[in-house]
Amino acid sequence: MDMGDSMDEETRRLVQKHQLQDDATDDSVEVVIWMRDRVGIHVTLECAGHEATAEDLFEVVVKERNLPQDCDNVFSIWLVSPLLELRLKKSHKPFQFAQMWDEFCVLYTDSKPDEISRDEPVVMFQRNVFLTLEEEMNICHEVMLSLLYHEAKFNVIEGRYVVQPEEYDQLAGIQALIHLEHYNANTHTRDHYKEELHKFYPEFMRKPKSTKFFKFGKNDGVEPLEVRVERAHRQISGAYKDKDIKQALPALYRTYLEVCWQYAFYGSAFFEGKIQKQVGKIKGHLPGVEKDMEVLVALNTDGICIIDQLREDPMLAVPYEELSWALDTNEEEENRMAVLMLQFLVKEEGEEVTKVLQVFSSQAKMMDALIESCVKRKHQQRDQSARDGISVPDGAGKKFRNGDKIPMRDSRMGAFLDKPKTDKHNEGGVGNTLRYGLSSMQGWRVEMEDAHTAILGLPYGLKQWSFFAVFDGHAGAKVSATCAEQLLQEIVSNDDFKGKLELKEGTEIQPSLEDVNKGIKTGFLQLDEKIRGMPEMVSGEDKSGSTAVCVIVSPQHVFFANCGDSRAVLSRGGKCHFTTCDHKPINPAEKERIQRAGGSVMIQRVNGSLAVSRALGDFEYKNVQGMGPCEQLVSPEPEISVEPRSDKDEFLVLACDGIWDVMSNDELCDFVRSRMRVTDSLEMICNMVVDTCLHKGSRDNMSIVIVAFEGAPRLSEEAVKQDQDLDAKIEAKIKEIIAQPDMAEADLPYIMHMLNEEMDGFPPGGGITSKRSTIESILKRLRPSTTEDVSHAVLFFLSRRKG
Repeated sequence: MDMGDSMDEETRRLVQKHQLQDDATDDSVEVVIWMRDRVGIHVTLECAGHEATAEDLFEVVVKERNLPQDCDNVFSIWLVSPLLELRLKKSHKPFQFAQMWDEFCVLYTDSKPDEISRDEPVVMFQRNVFLTLEEEMNICHEVMLSLLYHEAKFNVIEGRYVVQPEEYDQLAGIQALIHLEHYNANTHTRDHYKEELHKFYPEFMRKPKSTKFFKFGKNDGVEPLEVRVERAHRQISGAYKDKDIKQALPALYRTYLEVCWQYAFYGSAFFEGKIQKQVGKIKGHLPGVEKDMEVLVALNTDGICIIDQLREDPMLAVPYEELSWALDTNEEEENRMAVLMLQFLVKEEGEEVTKVLQVFSSQAKMMDALIESCVKRKHQQRDQSARDGISVPDGAGKKFRNGDKIPMRDSRMGAFLDKPKTDKHNEGGVGNTLRYGLSSMQGWRVEMEDAHTAILGLPYGLKQWSFFAVFDGHAGAKVSATCAEQLLQEIVSNDDFKGKLELKEGTEIQPSLEDVNKGIKTGFLQLDEKIRGMPEMVSGEDKSGSTAVCVIVSPQHVFFANCGDSRAVLSRGGKCHFTTCDHKPINPAEKERIQRAGGSVMIQRVNGSLAVSRALGDFEYKNVQGMGPCEQLVSPEPEISVEPRSDKDEFLVLACDGIWDVMSNDELCDFVRSRMRVTDSLEMICNMVVDTCLHKGSRDNMSIVIVAFEGAPRLSEEAVKQDQDLDAKIEAKIKEIIAQPDMAEADLPYIMHMLNEEMDGFPPGGGITSKRSTIESILKRLRPSTTEDVSHAVLFFLSRRKG
C-alpha cells in the first residue's frame, strides 16, 4: 500500500516522532535490498545512512541490475514482512519506517503482541501497484520481465493468484523449463518433482483436504501433482526443443505472465479482512456465509476482488467503473474494526440489483486510500486520453475462476456521465417586494432528479405571500417532481393551515404563526401518504425519494421547512444569519430514531445505504409496524423555523447538496453578495454559482434559488470596474505565462495554479474557481487551435441511493 496516500494523522504523528529521534544520529547503515528472484543487493550507506530515501535505494537497484532509468512506474521500494506490506514513496526513509514497524503493525494488523515483537520487515524491490496492465504488456526488457515473472510466481505459490486447475499445470511446466531446463526422463523423475512440489503449486493444492469445499489435493480423485508437473514439463519442453533456454527466457517469462494477466486480481496489493455473516449472502455471486469469513481483498488499478481464504476461491470482482464505496472507522464504538463498505450491481433473475458488502479490517483505511488513488488515476488517464483525442472504453471485463458467477459489464464511472451536461434551466421574477432567480443543471449525473418551485402570490387571499422550494430526488425523479407540483397546495389547503374554512373561489384566509407551522407539517405528511398510494409506489416499481427545503415569505415573517440535506440560508446585515439543519443519519436525534425503529447507521447512512434520515418517498424505509410516520427509519417530518423579517435582510439561498457539498454557508453568501454588486441578474448569479460548484468538483445535480429582499446589495459601478480590471489582469498574466519557453501549451489546471499563486483579488467565496470560465474563454481566444477539456477529475465519489 502507498503510505503517502494512506497516511492518517496517527501515522503522521509516528513519522514526525521518529524523524525527531533520527536527526540525532550519524551512523552508517547496512541494508540488503531483496527482489522476488531471491537476489539481494548488499548496500552500505555511509554517514547518516538512516536518512537514505526509497529513491536512493531504488537507484542502487537500477544500477546493479542494469534496469532502465525510467522504470519507477514499473517498480517500487517496499517494506515487507509476514504481517504487513507497505509501498514507500520516493521521499520516504525506509530506515525510519522500519523503526516504526511495531507501531504500524499495531495500527494495521490484528496480530498479537508476541507476533508483532518477532516481526521484522525486509526491503523489497517489486512491482509498483499503480502500474497498469496495458503498460506492463508493453515491457520487453529481459531483466524487467524476469522480475515481474518471479513476483507473479511468488503470488501463485503463495495462493494469492488463484487460477484454473489446468493453468496451475501450465504455469508449473513453464517454471520447470525455466529452472530445470529441457525435460530429461533420467534426471526429472517423479520422485524428483515430488520433492520440489512446493516450488510449483500453492499449499492448498499440496495438502490433502477433508472438507468438500476444496477442489484440489491428493484425495480429490485427480492425478498426483508430480504426474501433472512432469507431463507439463515434458510438453512445453517439446515445444521449445530446438531452442536454447537462455535465449528463450524472455518469451517464457511473457508466456507465464500472459496466463496471469487474464485475471482481474493480477498486480494487486493484498489486504486481509472479514465478511460479516449478516451481509455475506449475495445470490449467485457470493456463497451463503454462515459465519464470519476471512477474505483477501485484492486492489489494483482496475478494480477490487474478494478472495475466500478458506476455499482459495475468488468470490467477487468489481471494476471501479461499477463500484461505490465508503469507509466507516467505527471510532464511536470501542473494540470494533473499521469497515470498508462496497456497493455494486449484480444480476438476479435477469434484473440488476444493488448489493452492499461490508469488509471488516484493520487495514480498511489503507484500502480506502488505495481505491481513492486508483480512481483518481483512472479519471486523470481518461481525461488525458480525451484531450489527446483517444477513444477510451469505460470498462473492460476480466477473466475469473468460476467466471459465470461474476458479471462483467462495460459501464460509466458509477452513476456518472463521461462529460457533464452543462445546459441550464433558468427562471426569474419580481413581486411582493422580492426578486428571485433560479438555475438548475444536470451536471455529471446520468439523470436530472432535482425539481423546484417559485411562486409569487399564494392562493386564498395570500397575495403578498411567496413560496420557494428545492427538491433533490434520488433513485429516480418521480417523488421530487410530485413535490414540486403538489407540496404548496397540500400545505395551504389543509385544515391546520386554513382553519375550518371551506376553500371556494375568493376565499381569504389569515393563518397565525401556529397555523402556518402546523399546516406545513401536515402538508408534508399528507403529501408523503398520497405519494405512497401511487400505483408505481404500491407495486414497488418506483423506489425514489426526495429531500425538500422550502421557504414561505409573508409580509412579516420567513418560514423555513426542511426535510433532508438540501439547505436554505438567510443573509442579513452582511452575514449568514440563519441556516436550516441538514438531516443526516449520524445526527444524535436522527440516529436514536433510526435505532428505535430497528435500523442501524453504517458509514453514515441508514442501514448503510441512504445518506439522509428524512425524506419524502423512500417507502422501503417506512414499513415498521406499530410506529407512526415520523418514527420510521426515514421520516417525512419537516423541521420548521420562523424568522421575523428585518430591514437588514439581504437574500435567501435555497439549494440542494450538489451546491453545499463544495461551498460552505459563508462562502456561498459571500460569493452571492459580491456578485450582486457586479450584476443585477439573479439568474446570472445562480449560473455563476452552479458553474463554480461544477469546477470545484461537484458531481451531483445542482439546483439553486436566490431570493433578494429590498435590502440586498445593489449594482455598483466601482465593483463592476474592479471585476473588469481583474479579468484584464488575468488575461495579461495568462499572456505572460504562455509566452515563457515551453509554456505555450501549458494546460488549464497549471495555468490556474500559476494565477492563483501570483494573483489575488478573486471573488470572495468563489476564489479563482469562479473565474474558470473566464480563463477558458481567454485561452480559447489566445490559443484557438487548442481545445481545453472542461471535465474534472474528481478524486472520490460515492454513488449510493443518495449522495
